[in-house]
Amino acid sequence: MSSITTANDKALIDQTQSKPRLHLVTPDAKSPAPVETGAESGSLVWILHPAIDLLLCCGGVVWLLFAFHYFIVAPANNQVMVSLLSLLVIVGTHVLSETHTSATLVRAYKNGETRARYSLYTRWAALACGALALAGLFIAGFTPILAKLYLVWVVQHFTAQTYGMTLLYCYKNNYKLSNKEKFVLASVLNLTAVQAIVRQFTFKDWNGNGFLAQVIPFWGPMPEWIYQTSLILLTLAIGAFCLVGLRKLFFERLVFPLPAALMLFTGVAIFLVGKDVAGVLWLYVPAFYHGAQYVVLTAAQHLKEQGLPEGMSTGEMWKLLGQSAGLRYVGILLLGAIAIYIGVPRLLQDCGFDYSLAFATVFCAVNLHHFLTDQAIWKLRDPKLRKSLAA
Repeated sequence: MSSITTANDKALIDQTQSKPRLHLVTPDAKSPAPVETGAESGSLVWILHPAIDLLLCCGGVVWLLFAFHYFIVAPANNQVMVSLLSLLVIVGTHVLSETHTSATLVRAYKNGETRARYSLYTRWAALACGALALAGLFIAGFTPILAKLYLVWVVQHFTAQTYGMTLLYCYKNNYKLSNKEKFVLASVLNLTAVQAIVRQFTFKDWNGNGFLAQVIPFWGPMPEWIYQTSLILLTLAIGAFCLVGLRKLFFERLVFPLPAALMLFTGVAIFLVGKDVAGVLWLYVPAFYHGAQYVVLTAAQHLKEQGLPEGMSTGEMWKLLGQSAGLRYVGILLLGAIAIYIGVPRLLQDCGFDYSLAFATVFCAVNLHHFLTDQAIWKLRDPKLRKSLAA
């Protein structure tokens, strides 16, 4: 492996250790009742396949790897296994985390129609983020500010995706949520983001210093009572949603879908664990939870839009992942990720820029554009998109 790739991988490992996706999560108040699905038969409806969804969308792989690392490998101080797990993090970052940002670009820039529809993001946001990247390269101390902005915004980005995919599982399984019930669900995830962000501004050891090999500024401390208040409000929101679930169970005979429950649990728990646990857990969260669920969702949507073979139901399309249609899509994502995260920093290094600075600047600029564009292209308020996703 070249020294350039090794430096890149080291930065990626540092990134995952310090992570704590700006629109607020808002309840989809105008969305009608979910489309009719196969849920009426009593069986759960998944995005691709029960095993794939449980492992890659709901956090299964993350919790398995965390338990193995935290309870077995770390106490035994097994350096061989630590090295193997580090290699797994590197592979997961390249295959799942980096590709999920290129998946947004593939969807937004797919053709002239999508580029025109999302021109605010494909043109103007791209130019703005390009300008930020130039500032990071030429203005000393600007890239650490971009990294700080990323560390704050990424919290909301994660919880927003968890909200959207939780709602999607409800749609797919005909679990009807009223506007008020969606508000309660959104409140759980909004307040999860709030407490995690406030924590960054309250406690210096949650600041993420060293992220992407940058000295991250600490903008604080905020009074601790603000953080404590955010925890109380989150607890109340979680309690309220539990009451919503119990009411629907007893009065409407509706059971909250298992994948939605597991995803919601993971999406909240990853931001509530202590510092010691987070240091291990967040090695795996970016690639094997957030990135993985995004790649699964976009792959499923891509296969549906390309058209399934005659006689194949959406419940069987996971079989296409190992065929030309699925492999071609994943290959495009990988090539895009390699070009962005390895090719561009290497080119900048050849132009005389420090590689660590170049990688950090490109990483932040691309991801800020990803945050902006992602919230535009996956609106469940769009009835056509909602129907396709829930199919």
